[in-house]
Amino acid sequence: MRNFIVSATAVVVSSAVAFFAGAHSRTGGSVARACVTTAPAITASQAAVGAMPVGAIDPAAEPDADPEPEVLGDVDRWPYTSWPLDQAAGARLWSKVRFLWVRPEPKRSNKWFGYLSLGDSVRLRGGDKEAAYVGKSDSVHCDSWYAVEPRGYVCTSDERVSFDGDTPIMQALTSRRADASSAWPYHYAESTSTPVYQTIPPKHKQRRRESRLEEHLAKVRRGRQAKTDADKIAIDPGFAGVDLQLTGKQAPRLLDLGPRGRTNKTKVVRGSTLAFTDEFDADGRSWLMTWDRGIVPRDRVKVYDRSPFHGVAVNDEIQLPIAFFRREQPKYRRTDDGQVVVTDESWPRHGHVMVTEEQIDVGGKRYVVTKEDGLLVSVDGISVARRSYAIPPRIESMNEGRRTWVDISILKGWLVAYEYDKPVYATLVSPGRGGVPKHGVDPLETASTPVGRYRITGKFLTATMISNASKDIVHDEVMYTQNFTGPYALHGAYWHDEWGEKKSGGCVNLSPIDARRLFMWTEPRLPAGWHSIQLVTGYPNALAEYQRATLVYVHK
Repeated sequence: MRNFIVSATAVVVSSAVAFFAGAHSRTGGSVARACVTTAPAITASQAAVGAMPVGAIDPAAEPDADPEPEVLGDVDRWPYTSWPLDQAAGARLWSKVRFLWVRPEPKRSNKWFGYLSLGDSVRLRGGDKEAAYVGKSDSVHCDSWYAVEPRGYVCTSDERVSFDGDTPIMQALTSRRADASSAWPYHYAESTSTPVYQTIPPKHKQRRRESRLEEHLAKVRRGRQAKTDADKIAIDPGFAGVDLQLTGKQAPRLLDLGPRGRTNKTKVVRGSTLAFTDEFDADGRSWLMTWDRGIVPRDRVKVYDRSPFHGVAVNDEIQLPIAFFRREQPKYRRTDDGQVVVTDESWPRHGHVMVTEEQIDVGGKRYVVTKEDGLLVSVDGISVARRSYAIPPRIESMNEGRRTWVDISILKGWLVAYEYDKPVYATLVSPGRGGVPKHGVDPLETASTPVGRYRITGKFLTATMISNASKDIVHDEVMYTQNFTGPYALHGAYWHDEWGEKKSGGCVNLSPIDARRLFMWTEPRLPAGWHSIQLVTGYPNALAEYQRATLVYVHK
């Protein structure tokens, strides 16, 4: 099994580490991964200072107050706040590069508050370009510094930034930026071993990069005629889970973004994943355009199915304890003579039911009494999320704000989110496959999830995660990543659907829907238009920012 931690030559932001555990992908293949955490790769010198957990307040000016959250009023939706949108009037800048850093001060520095990515947009402080201008840069990579909302400074150049969002390039980038309104900011696929091209390649370049290309394309054409999946796999076992049909879509406009605005990858090795924005046809073959503008043959990837699972809002009608079903569960009923008999009905896999605290033992088996007409459910294959009446001391000591914290059980595989003493959300998670750490042993060695009380110190709308065993093995643009200690994070997992099971290399995997919901709810909140935020020490109000950050309590 691979543990995905970052090697010395691939330092990542927030000291985040990426590592996966053995799992089965939902495309049908066996892959060696499951948990991850990280952010974009940066240089060792950048990471030396910039990877400190901290606050994010501009030293030159007090930040504007965060807008009041919009109350949705729909009891079926959670959290009850909208995604932070910035629709205020005023001049803006748009990012033309993958990582446009927001610095604490308008000067060269390894520290950063966050960053914008391709197509992201943020308001200029002061309402216009002239007011936001700070001065010239002494860097060879950018020209001028501008102050942005709600805090920090961005170093700009024509290659990095546009001040006009209506140009063809910016319209194309904006329409394909990470979609924060969705649990899946991009589309995702697993590579069966594919090259990455910079443009749609002519046949002679395909032959140079793809061995036995004509044989492969002949099989693809035959596979398109297959009537069943079994017939397709008989042509080539590598076609399992691969969609060979043409898309019927035209190629998008390809943009000249320069090296900072597009991928420098030349391949995606077997078992690695990729995030993509477009699928199209060209020269009789189907292609994908990756989030960072690489071109990949669609017949060499397996597009992931999307997990429909999500947790439930806890309110006056739905209350803890709640049993979640890791697999389909028969419904049992007690007879008048005290026996337990199975009914002809069942609860679906990943469903849930409110339960009582009553348990009964009959015939060597244990059952939990539910609140559904007194029906019983076997304790095997369920995870019962329970309310904690012990408020963490750090939360108890706070006297204002929402006082958010999450309670995570490693062995039971559940998470409950709280606002002070009130549970507001419950769901299944997939923690480290090693369970609880062993005394005196680094949790990384056993793929365990560390126990303790931590704070969320960094949030990434998406973050690519790199293996320490090989820089070629990655999970591309993992959604809604939230670091809470060292290399460990809460994050979405688009490559499996085994919620409640111990699957990861130590992180806490969430379904994509749950990952987005928690990302919206936790603090610090991601500023409108930003792709990432981290807490940075040494600046005004940093301590207050840290104290407001959501507490993560992990236990057995």
